[in-house]
Amino acid sequence: MNINKLSFLNYTTNNNTASKKETSFKGKKQSDVTNPINRELYPVGDLFLMAKKDVKMPELIIDEFYASENSRMLKNPLGVSLSRFSPKDKYEILQYAEDIKLHRSGFSKIINAKNDDKTYRFNTDEALTLFFDAGDKIEKYPDEFKRILNEKDSDGNPRFNSKDCSLLMQNIELAKLYPKAYSSVLAMKNLGAVDVINIMLNDGEIIEEYPELLDDVKHLLNQKENNNTKELNSTIKKLYIQKKAKIAEQKAQEREREEALLLEKRQKQKEELARIEEERRIKNEAAAKIRAEKRAIKNAEEKKIKEAKMQEWNQKVGWISPEQLFDKVNTAVNNKTPLMLENGEVLPDETRDKIAYYINRSGEKSKKIINARYKNLQPIFNEKDCCEILSDFDSYFYPQYMSSLKSVRRDGTPVFSAEQCKELLKLKQNYRDEIINSFLLSTYRNFSSDDIVDIMKNSDVTIRYGSPFHNFVMQKNESGQYRYSVEQCIELAREQLEEYKR
Repeated sequence: MNINKLSFLNYTTNNNTASKKETSFKGKKQSDVTNPINRELYPVGDLFLMAKKDVKMPELIIDEFYASENSRMLKNPLGVSLSRFSPKDKYEILQYAEDIKLHRSGFSKIINAKNDDKTYRFNTDEALTLFFDAGDKIEKYPDEFKRILNEKDSDGNPRFNSKDCSLLMQNIELAKLYPKAYSSVLAMKNLGAVDVINIMLNDGEIIEEYPELLDDVKHLLNQKENNNTKELNSTIKKLYIQKKAKIAEQKAQEREREEALLLEKRQKQKEELARIEEERRIKNEAAAKIRAEKRAIKNAEEKKIKEAKMQEWNQKVGWISPEQLFDKVNTAVNNKTPLMLENGEVLPDETRDKIAYYINRSGEKSKKIINARYKNLQPIFNEKDCCEILSDFDSYFYPQYMSSLKSVRRDGTPVFSAEQCKELLKLKQNYRDEIINSFLLSTYRNFSSDDIVDIMKNSDVTIRYGSPFHNFVMQKNESGQYRYSVEQCIELAREQLEEYKR
């Protein structure tokens, strides 16, 4: 008979049953084979003996049986690789598939744990026991589990077996509650898991506060072959009491010294007090000087970075300083030569002369226009924009109030374009910055830069007290969208105001 072609599901026993129906396996460690016709139960051992008549390696039938059962149970994937296990071991594990799925990561950490020689750390029974004892904790604290696995005894062998690992992981919150104490106690190689937990439960708080107490305890452990945990606990508490008493004594002595110094200080003459004040003054001045130097260095670095950023923007935008522009315009006027921009464009002589007139009449205001920058340091106006504004300077108002025009979005890009800024500067509107900022920071509706320009250009209906504009701009339809665009709101408000006049 070819064992590779022998299927356990089609295997016929020698009790006069010739059914080809599938047999089923029930139980776990005392597995039986149930004949579906006669309902006779056969232990796996009996099945093994009966198979000897036909097969030289009957154990393969048992393996094939487990493999078949595993295939059936794995229709709902476990989510953890069981390739390292035999079919029988897989069968054992799959009995708890639903439990394992709850903490599959923890189970995976357990079954894949290895020794230094690359052999697996836990067998099937150990892995399952450890999982049911502490699988949830292992999944929650994988690093602590790895730390426990890596612990070695004084001979360099794995320090903790599966039961030790289970105990330590069940109480792993102690490591989180007292991390310094846990590390110190775990470092004592001749302590077993029970001793580690016992000491942490009894003395974890003490050791966390004074980890140096373990130095004397380690000395005690090294002197004894058989260590008594109760004695260790007693020794730690005794050392703790001594430590607290010593600290209390030191504090008392410190208080006495402070009182003596205070009495001495009160008895000093005025000249001594003056000397102390002078020393304090000198010290404060020195500290202030150091702070000022540091602040100056920091400011210089920030200024350097800012200037480099501004220079980068200047080149990108095509900006020149007020001094350069003024000199260029005045030179062109004095020499009666065309005014040529950096981009090669030549302005008409009439425009040149107008610019010269305004920069000589309103130099400081002109500089504010030229030096205007967004909050990202980008110049608002390039050379051509500045010339356009300065050639008709009387049409622009309040260049000293431009904080709202310098606003940038979260991504650092300007809210208003240069053209929009020019439009807004032409509006002779009181409190321009305050009004624009109120729409920029609006909590009831997000207004685009175009919306704000339209609102400001139509201020007679948009910011007028009692105007219906605000009612229209807040209205929404049934789907929660705004009913009207800003442009429509302006028109509706204007129409309604006209009706009021009639």
